[in-house]
Amino acid sequence: MNGNSTGAAGTTNGSLAAASGSTTVTISKTVPMTLGATIGIQPKTITASATVTWNQTPTSGWTLPLTLDICEYNEWKLNPSTTHKLYRYDPDSRSNHEDPYNCAKPGGGYDSSIGGALWVVEKHASAFDEAQCLTSTSIGFQGGKIFPKKPEFPSSCSDRANNFVLGDTYLIPVGQSDGWNGWGNGRAPTIRGYAAFVITGYRFGSKSAEVSSTDSAAPSCTGKCLGIQGYFTGSVVQLDGVDSYGTDSSADFGSVRVKITS
Repeated sequence: MNGNSTGAAGTTNGSLAAASGSTTVTISKTVPMTLGATIGIQPKTITASATVTWNQTPTSGWTLPLTLDICEYNEWKLNPSTTHKLYRYDPDSRSNHEDPYNCAKPGGGYDSSIGGALWVVEKHASAFDEAQCLTSTSIGFQGGKIFPKKPEFPSSCSDRANNFVLGDTYLIPVGQSDGWNGWGNGRAPTIRGYAAFVITGYRFGSKSAEVSSTDSAAPSCTGKCLGIQGYFTGSVVQLDGVDSYGTDSSADFGSVRVKITS
């Protein structure tokens, strides 16, 4: 306020709670009527206000077609940390071979999931931008069949991976095992929501393509290991690619829109 109107008086909420979802700032200043003063018009007090809200979470958008598991997010939410971790999707990872397990979720209760990461590229997808390595999903979206023994890394995503700005925050879908269907050994993840994730390294690949930029601060990914390194974040960041927002608390995975509404 001082930068925009020196000498003005400002009014803000005495206390601010994240759960309130909004806050309003009001500013007032007495200004002289330079020309009007010549005919006796007195100084006037003018006011202006702005309201910002942050109670909406992403419900659909274009994102990297790699989903992180609901149990991985729950673990971070219950014990927030910037420790760099490794989330694997390769055939030798534990998460792709075991049955779903119960994991505690914030606020009580449990989710059922297998952990790790999975690609959500499906050959019959109506919205997969190969050039940008982006897929359009929404809450409740169910990806196509994925075989754990043949992790489906699209070779077209190689260029996108090489253009990651390591240390930057990206919007990544969060998937849950409860919504999977099994066709033989295949699984199809269902999107629960979207989380902000700091990518610090990766090793993606298939028989025809492999790209990597490993993070020495995270658990190593060598041999047959494939996955993404980094950590979830609750920081406020600009998240591109979001098409719509909602207020469903069950879809809140830490990515909220901060917007001036008036």
